[in-house]
Amino acid sequence: MAMDNQNYLVSAVKAARLAGKIILEYYGKPASSFMLADKGNSNSIVTKADKEAEEAIVAYLSEKVPGSSFLGEEGGKTGSS
Repeated sequence: MAMDNQNYLVSAVKAARLAGKIILEYYGKPASSFMLADKGNSNSIVTKADKEAEEAIVAYLSEKVPGSSFLGEEGGKTGSS
């Protein structure tokens, strides 16, 4: 059964809240304690929080909206579309 726009929105909001909980686990800690990489300048770093939040969004939405594709800032393209 296809999802309607309201169900897409509900799933997106739930995924965002899930990612927010992950990010809040790192809030207030020094970035150096969970920094994974430097994208080439000091203003663009990749943190464990970034990767975990993005992975949680992709995993959640992949389950709720099978066949979806994603283009993430940290993880790149996933899915077949």
